[in-house]
Amino acid sequence: ILSNFFNPFKKAKAGRKSIPAVTYTEPEVATFGYSEEELKQLGKKYQIIEHDMHGDRATVSDFRYGKMLIYLEKGRTILGEKLLGGTIVAPHAGEMVQEFIMTQNQGKGFLNIMRTIHPYPTATNDAKAAFLDHIIGKIGTKLQRVLGWLY
Repeated sequence: ILSNFFNPFKKAKAGRKSIPAVTYTEPEVATFGYSEEELKQLGKKYQIIEHDMHGDRATVSDFRYGKMLIYLEKGRTILGEKLLGGTIVAPHAGEMVQEFIMTQNQGKGFLNIMRTIHPYPTATNDAKAAFLDHIIGKIGTKLQRVLGWLY
């Protein structure tokens, strides 16, 4: 790593979670961070967000297929769950994965992605939709009704 050359007193290590990959097929397959198998081997507690991409950009671009599998650190608060890894299978997945990589490298959770404003409609908004579905699923139906009434 180039930063090790310029700062030899604070060595950075490149690990598996640092190396994303994209397979340029139709649709593209983009991965970042740890795979589910690696998380199991490491004994990490995690949860999975599985999201079929059907957002506005997917509709506009006529995606025939789009899916995200995102691994989040388990046991943290709803809004503080850190990204551990994931896979995106969709057209332009190699571009969509960039925000996940940046968020993970910063050690942040998906709330970081939720706070980012993107031009509309972009495929990255599907990431927000996946996390929003995740949050709604965690808060329970009674609270959903109350929030729906309030907002």
